[in-house]
Amino acid sequence: MKKQFKPLSSISFVICLLLLLLNDFYFKAYFHNFITGKLSDFSGLFVFAVFWATLFPGKKLFVFFSTALFFIYWKSPYSESFINFFSTHLFAIQRVVDVTDLMALLVLPVAWYMMERPSKQIYLNPWISGLASLFSFCATTMPNTMQSFEQPQYVLFKGVSKIPDSNRYDYDLKIYPLDTLTVIGVTSIHIGPEPVKGDDFQKTKVLKDLDVLVQNELGNDSSYTKAQGIRQLQIAGEGYVDQLMFKDGRLHGQLIRKSNAGETLIDGQYKDGIEDSVWTIRDPGSSTVTKKTFKNGETVQVERYQSDRLISSHSVSTRSGTINFKYFQIILLLLIGLGMIVLIRRNYKNIYPEQVKMRVWQKVLLCFSLPLWVFCLSFLITLLIPDHFTTAFKFAVDLFFIYICTLPVFFLVVFGFKIRKSIDVLWYCILFALLYVTFWEIAQVARLKQGTEISTRG
Repeated sequence: MKKQFKPLSSISFVICLLLLLLNDFYFKAYFHNFITGKLSDFSGLFVFAVFWATLFPGKKLFVFFSTALFFIYWKSPYSESFINFFSTHLFAIQRVVDVTDLMALLVLPVAWYMMERPSKQIYLNPWISGLASLFSFCATTMPNTMQSFEQPQYVLFKGVSKIPDSNRYDYDLKIYPLDTLTVIGVTSIHIGPEPVKGDDFQKTKVLKDLDVLVQNELGNDSSYTKAQGIRQLQIAGEGYVDQLMFKDGRLHGQLIRKSNAGETLIDGQYKDGIEDSVWTIRDPGSSTVTKKTFKNGETVQVERYQSDRLISSHSVSTRSGTINFKYFQIILLLLIGLGMIVLIRRNYKNIYPEQVKMRVWQKVLLCFSLPLWVFCLSFLITLLIPDHFTTAFKFAVDLFFIYICTLPVFFLVVFGFKIRKSIDVLWYCILFALLYVTFWEIAQVARLKQGTEISTRG
């Protein structure tokens, strides 16, 4: 290993790299708060500066100075034009303007100091950490999640100083200029971090601020102002005409979509931009009709008719229904875990003071192998749990956390409490797997109740 690349395998660099990856792909999804928001900035700046200073050791001062300047530019509104150009012609990137992120610049002197002093190395090929660093730089700037809408969505603005380039928004926004008014049709929109669940509750949260999100999506291309009052408009699309009612720039009242032949395709109601009451959706050219019932923007009932005959009907779980079912799952997991404790305690009392005979090396090997069994069992348990939500890299993160958490406990069990019967090994593994899954189910309930924050771009 060349001396030049040793900083990439230092303990401080590897720890910051792991924090950056875990935070971007895991912690932000489960614990989206102020700490996780700033952790990526601190760890990312450390990794970025050390990585490029290692590649160009003779330009260390230039690398750190330019890193600070670029970070300030990146976190300012002035970088919006660059981001739009880069996203249009290369690949989509995103960032959120937040002046408080600039406090992360304090980590640069620490990074400089860590590179100057001798640091302990870990057995890790610097090429591996280098490639992981490049991946983390790209992953951090990947675009936000897209929220799509099944029912037609429009926003009404008053006036426009410049018609934006609609080619940029072919897949997301459709612009309809109408004299002094501009209607923007929305099929999907960028939102913040990946939501805990892509349900109607999440969609409704997005719809409440849809006009703000659209304005931020357009960026500096336009100067729309919110239209006031009640207006009735018609919008002609490809093969259909929409009859719309607006109240203060948002859909409010009845929407009717008709084909060019005059056939009614969609008939529904909006309340402040959110679907309400019963929607009737007809399949063009056939006799199939779907009726959806909405309550507070969430689908609660779906019925399908064929030639006016009901062929299927099912209820849809709302966010509150999902949370209640999660509580039932948690109680069930805890009861099964309690059963494992009862079995372990009964064997302990019945067999004591006898124990399973093992040599020291066998006990050590058992302690290091049992966390793998806990991981496998927890994975099987999650497969049996309906509506279990995961995030990117959760598979690897679960293995890491289970190993860290259960390894010392197994040493305590094997060398302290002793294994009284061989079957107790299985009961312990099931117990710890149940506890681990229960912990994340509780975390998921907390996220479901809190809801995912929608962060606007720009």
